[in-house]
Amino acid sequence: MVCLCAAGAGTFGDECLAVEARTGRVRVLHFGDSHSALPAVQRDYRRLFQGRFGDGGPGFCLPWVDPQPGLRAGASRGWRRSPERSGEAAAGLASAWFEAARAGETATLEGDFSRFRIHFETLPGGGSAKILVDGRFLEEVSLRGTGPALKIVERSLPPSRHLAVVTSRPGPVRLLGVSLEGRTGATYGVLAANGIQASRLLDIPEALFEAQVKAEAPDFVILAFGTNEANDRLFDPETYRGTLEALLARFRKAVPSAGVVLFGPPDARLPKGQPGALDRVIQVQREVAAARGARFWDQREAMGGPGAMDTWREAGLARPDGVHLTKEGYQRLAQAFEGRFLGTPGASGVLAKPVPEVALSSSAPRPIYVFRTRDGRTLVTTDPATVAGEEGEWEGRKPE
Repeated sequence: MVCLCAAGAGTFGDECLAVEARTGRVRVLHFGDSHSALPAVQRDYRRLFQGRFGDGGPGFCLPWVDPQPGLRAGASRGWRRSPERSGEAAAGLASAWFEAARAGETATLEGDFSRFRIHFETLPGGGSAKILVDGRFLEEVSLRGTGPALKIVERSLPPSRHLAVVTSRPGPVRLLGVSLEGRTGATYGVLAANGIQASRLLDIPEALFEAQVKAEAPDFVILAFGTNEANDRLFDPETYRGTLEALLARFRKAVPSAGVVLFGPPDARLPKGQPGALDRVIQVQREVAAARGARFWDQREAMGGPGAMDTWREAGLARPDGVHLTKEGYQRLAQAFEGRFLGTPGASGVLAKPVPEVALSSSAPRPIYVFRTRDGRTLVTTDPATVAGEEGEWEGRKPE
């Protein structure tokens, strides 16, 4: 058994979110927006999980669209990727596909693994795909179907570095992803893209969504959305609530035993959002998680609460856009997540002992002041003396 533990009472409760590791592996699927799409963020969370459970391989990905560390993915020129993850790009969990329309095109993948699953999508008039591993013919699979459906090819191999080759036969061949695993340890698959909202996952045909999630059988699911919803002028809290409830219902149906964690969005200054939209997004996430048996992690609270973005930006932990963090900032949040949710490994392999929460700083944050200059500039500072000589006025909190 493995656990995600909530350290302390209050927001997270004091019970342990435990699941059975059915395969000797711990599988994590992490869905999200631009905060999760950055390679540095993915590296931090991969190290977190694999540092606790062992390195179980790359997990689920679509490496011809999103390159993955430790994997070499290549393809002949006749393959094309889905158009910028819009429209039919939401055909699968990766919110993308990789397709060859004519025969004789090859896609290659090289890496260390002892088990793989290739996710194909069947299509009307679909072709077939020939699969070779380490130069040996494995199978030719037909991809002709009446509509979007999943076709899986799965095999176990001796632990080693392997080269897999998919060759298209007449008719379209569409890849939705591949899962690469070792015999034990944690796999960590990230399925994230810039600008997307949680509703994108509901665009996937339900039968296809359920089939892919069941095939991957995740032990933990992370849903890290909210910034783009809050920055949407058309944001409606009740519509958003319905989206989250429907999405969690899909995951519960496909993998009832999986632990699900909702990541609340980091603090941000959102230029397009309605006033208070970020507050409402976080509140809806908190309520839906509690009602649907998921866990909620408030990243904004971990940063220090509303307005923390200015403090983080001044400290070099956030970018000038007021939305995204720096590599060091995201690393700080990953450490905070570890302190809140992961226990200390014991002899039995149960991660059940809470560890102290990681604090942002050992000292109390200094007040933040905003100064508007007459020529239109905005100066954010903790030291009012730094704007001496500037003409303008203080906004909000005034220095004493």
